[in-house]
Amino acid sequence: MAYQSSYGSNHPYARDSFGRRHPDYGMPAASGVSRGAYLTTLCAAVLFAVWSGVATVFLVFGDGVVQRIALTQSETSRAQDAQIAALTTEIERLRSSKFVDQEKVDRQLSDLANIQRMIDARQKALGALTQSFNRNPEITGSVPANTLPPASQPATDKDQDAQKPRPLSDTFLVDPPRDRPASMQSRINVPRQPAIAAGAGAKAKHDIASAAHALAKLSAQQAQALNAIEIDLDQRAARVKKAITELGIRPSAASLRATAVGGPYVPFNGVPEDAYMRQVFRVRLATAEHERLAKQLDGLPVVLPVRGPAEITSGFGLRVDPFIKRLALHSGVDIRGDTGDRVLAAAAGTVVTAERHKAYGLMVEIDHGNGLSTRYAHLSAITVKEGAKVPAGAAIGKIGSTGRSTAPHLHFEVRQNGDAIDPRRYIRAAKTLAGFQ
Repeated sequence: MAYQSSYGSNHPYARDSFGRRHPDYGMPAASGVSRGAYLTTLCAAVLFAVWSGVATVFLVFGDGVVQRIALTQSETSRAQDAQIAALTTEIERLRSSKFVDQEKVDRQLSDLANIQRMIDARQKALGALTQSFNRNPEITGSVPANTLPPASQPATDKDQDAQKPRPLSDTFLVDPPRDRPASMQSRINVPRQPAIAAGAGAKAKHDIASAAHALAKLSAQQAQALNAIEIDLDQRAARVKKAITELGIRPSAASLRATAVGGPYVPFNGVPEDAYMRQVFRVRLATAEHERLAKQLDGLPVVLPVRGPAEITSGFGLRVDPFIKRLALHSGVDIRGDTGDRVLAAAAGTVVTAERHKAYGLMVEIDHGNGLSTRYAHLSAITVKEGAKVPAGAAIGKIGSTGRSTAPHLHFEVRQNGDAIDPRRYIRAAKTLAGFQ
């Protein structure tokens, strides 16, 4: 609703334009500055002021700013150099650690190579010693292990019923005293497994550990073998000495005379430093001493004529004759046995008799030299011929009951210059040498 003036003005603004804004209201005059130019000028002035301020500050404080910028760059450069130096040091440390680990591995491999060479040398010494030790196993009258009787056990009723009848009633059992076990003076220590480098690779550790374990195991086996040889040698030497004592053998004049020996002089450098080689050295000396002692038994009937402990059922000397029941001289000993059991030569020699005899039945006689001979009678079979050379322990016949006999057994005689002597001391010596207790 238009405002109506009470005065009745006729001006159009008063009547039609009250409360309305005219389009040209507020615009500057055509001859003034435009709004865009004004804003541009204002921005330019502000920028100029800022630039002037910055330039003024730079002119006033320029040297300090440059120094601070240079200092910041210097610190940054030093920090980078320190990081590079630290990384270089770490790389060198890792490289040095790798070299150290490699040196440890190389040193361990060198140690294993040395151990290998030592074990090879030991093996050669052990092989030579074993060959020398087993050169003449029959000189002691030893019976193979598989032929030795089992440990003494109480006989059962069945075993007692199965026993064969005794040829005669005057049973005489030879039971020599037990040998004392030979004491061992030293034993070698098996080399320990070398330490493994902590920084070495897993494969290198495994390979070195496997090689060290194998070498240690082989060294232990060598030590056990050498210990077994020394124990056996000590036992054999003790048995030989005991047998020599039982036989009452004294060194002959021929053995005391100087033998034909010679050769260049080689200075003795002493006992080896290695414990194992010292033991080898000692075993070699003991072997030589054992062979020297055993040579005193050469040609003597110190091998049991039967397998087993040789149970004597009738001794040497006066006895009641089993057929005519009168006192008579028994020129040998009767040894229990079954028909067909093998009869063995008590010593090396030459077969001089292998025939049937009226009283002895099938008989074999062997000449051992030096006026010593042995007879084996009542055989069921003879397996050698006259004139044959037989070694100690060779089979010469089989047990039987031929001739003047009451049951299967072996009649065994020892004769010196044709005269019968008591063979029991030789049998005791043979039992001692064979390890029977």
